[in-house]
Amino acid sequence: MVASSSEGLCLFLYEQNSSAAYGNEAPWKDTAALGDQVRKSGPIAYQSFPAHHFFARVYRPSAIWAALLNRQPTFLCSPEWTVVPWERHPRTPLDDLLDILVLLPSIFSRADRITPLGATIPRRLKARDLLSNCVNIERQFDIWYAVVHQKVDESGSPLYWVGDAVPESVQMPFPEVFHFPSPLIGLVHVYYWAALIGFHQCIYGLLDIIFESESEDFSGPVVLPEIPSGVDFQKYHPTQTRMLAANVCRSLDFVLRTTAQPDLLAAPFWVVSNFYNEIARFGDGELERRWCASFKGRLEAKCRDMSPWLQEKKWVDARQFG
Repeated sequence: MVASSSEGLCLFLYEQNSSAAYGNEAPWKDTAALGDQVRKSGPIAYQSFPAHHFFARVYRPSAIWAALLNRQPTFLCSPEWTVVPWERHPRTPLDDLLDILVLLPSIFSRADRITPLGATIPRRLKARDLLSNCVNIERQFDIWYAVVHQKVDESGSPLYWVGDAVPESVQMPFPEVFHFPSPLIGLVHVYYWAALIGFHQCIYGLLDIIFESESEDFSGPVVLPEIPSGVDFQKYHPTQTRMLAANVCRSLDFVLRTTAQPDLLAAPFWVVSNFYNEIARFGDGELERRWCASFKGRLEAKCRDMSPWLQEKKWVDARQFG
């Protein structure tokens, strides 16, 4: 990641998981390796430049996405890790969004423990309790998005608008792409929509558990657990989830063109690629998979283009983190 100022450039080099180079695991598979050194330093170590910027702009987004993809909780969900590093720095919409995203891995982990259980009343009750937690997190998302919407409105710009696809891209099935008032607003939309894909799939699965038939012998009347208020069943239907995936794809090219951190797009791009690979078993999503293959090439090209520019600069090693 490169941070620029009037006085020069600050470059952060971050190897997310060195063990991935020697095995078949994806880079986000070893959560212990991801967290140990940063966790040992404690949140107070990341209050000042450049440590704060490394933590907020490089480490935290990568580590939270690692936890999301692993469906395992991370120490970053502890309140001190969402407050202390920002005591001397202003927060951005991305910081506030990550405060919510970091809650999701524990939700996914609990859902993964409930799903394999037999179709019984206790399983339904567990699903209902977890659904209540999901509804609370959904409300946090709604509040966050309303605040972002208000701030962008105050600047006199829409949150996003439709434009033509970049000429070199494979346009179908997304001939009209999204443009945003700033690179940051583009990135938070990509993160928001990509995270909602897994989150809404989780909620849909919990609703399915609550309403499914029981496998155990039960001669009395079937009493369904009360559904938390505010649950919009249509919102979590697979057709709506597919729209979220399309929104991510329609946003990726704008963010790729405007970011100095193309690595931040790897995880959300994996989410949509995996989504379209999953629906292939139903004979669907061929055009979307072709688009993903094309975007993967553009993402890799952006990384290659940055490499010579970085290598020709003369860098001074200022500090090592962890």
